[in-house]
Amino acid sequence: MNKQYLTDLKCNTCGQTYDINGSIQSLCPTCPPLHATLECVFDYSAVKEAFKANPLSKRRDMSIFRYMELLPVLNPDAHIPLQIGWSPLYASATGAEKLGLKHLLIKDDSHNPTASYKDRASAMAVARAAELGFSAICTASTGNAAASLAACSRAVHFPCVVFVPEKTPTAKLIQMLAYGAIVFRVEGTYDDAFEISIRACETFDWMNRSAGYNPYLVEGKKTGAWELAEQTGFNLPDTVFVSVGDGSIISGLCKGFQELAELGYVKHIPRVIGVQATGANTLVRAWNRFVETGALDIDTTIQPSTIADSISVGIPREGIRALRMVKAANGFMMAVSDEEILTAMRRLPLETAVMGEPAAAAAYAGLIKGSQMNMIDKNSTAAVFVTGSGLKDSVAAENAWRSSPLNAIKPGPNVFNMITRILKDTKIQ
Repeated sequence: MNKQYLTDLKCNTCGQTYDINGSIQSLCPTCPPLHATLECVFDYSAVKEAFKANPLSKRRDMSIFRYMELLPVLNPDAHIPLQIGWSPLYASATGAEKLGLKHLLIKDDSHNPTASYKDRASAMAVARAAELGFSAICTASTGNAAASLAACSRAVHFPCVVFVPEKTPTAKLIQMLAYGAIVFRVEGTYDDAFEISIRACETFDWMNRSAGYNPYLVEGKKTGAWELAEQTGFNLPDTVFVSVGDGSIISGLCKGFQELAELGYVKHIPRVIGVQATGANTLVRAWNRFVETGALDIDTTIQPSTIADSISVGIPREGIRALRMVKAANGFMMAVSDEEILTAMRRLPLETAVMGEPAAAAAYAGLIKGSQMNMIDKNSTAAVFVTGSGLKDSVAAENAWRSSPLNAIKPGPNVFNMITRILKDTKIQ
């Protein structure tokens, strides 16, 4: 067994702690549901000593498991045998120039095994489910988390059951099925699927991987912050933009940045800005109330409607923690329209050479809007987390590029005359 750097599970609201190997592995039983998320507590003094003895600069494991002491996996051999994490970080001079930034960085998690940031979290959930002796693992998902869980489960031959809403994109369904998951398509929304997943896990004694319910997901998701720090030589950008659905990824990034400061790796942490779709802006509304009144509450009556399926969440289960974490990071929440998301989908690959699905493009839309509205300082540095490949949702991609020119030519003696005419009329970008 690994030295136990993970010490407790702690409620984010009341502060009650629970045994990491005990019966409570989801929510604090004494707090209201959306306030009852548990957080992993680590012995940072011991982590600091471990990092001194085995510096990051000397570690050869270029995956999320290079941060083993900061992960909730007790068995050092419990790695998921997939290349998860250490995704590329690109500098975009074109994007920076267009947006008036000193530097623009793109963290491209489409290079993960299922082309999604969610692989970081699923690896943690599967490893812990096996350690704790669960017979299977289950999740509710809009698509990416389920595909990710299916892949990580298949890698270690662990049973996997997923519940997805009926509008889940076909490409994501194909991934789940390819990896052998038992897939239930729910005639309803993500929130409907979530409620069924909770009851199923209680009935069959499965671990629930669903966001805001499983305390280990945030620990996998924080590794993106650690990678960004290492890849920039621990000179973090001024601002980070990330899309927000249930609030789990943004909570993870904020925790990662806090740990970097706690352990003395950085002198400042970025402002973390969460971006939601206007049609699924539950946390933006909650953020505005939080700023105005100090009240931490979430309206659970909003019915989400957006092209960005990955963040189409009406009840953000990790939302309360996300609001607290964003405030601690001196950040804020903002919303962008579907039209702004489609525009960002088109601009992102042209300006950064990275293609993102609608939810990932939402973060870039937030950067564009933030720059236009002077929400961020000109000549500052910014990073955008691209959390999923543009090929994860073929329907949305088709809508984004429907008006793009597709030049039809006919083989024959005049073909190069046709090509020449088209080139004269075409602006090469």
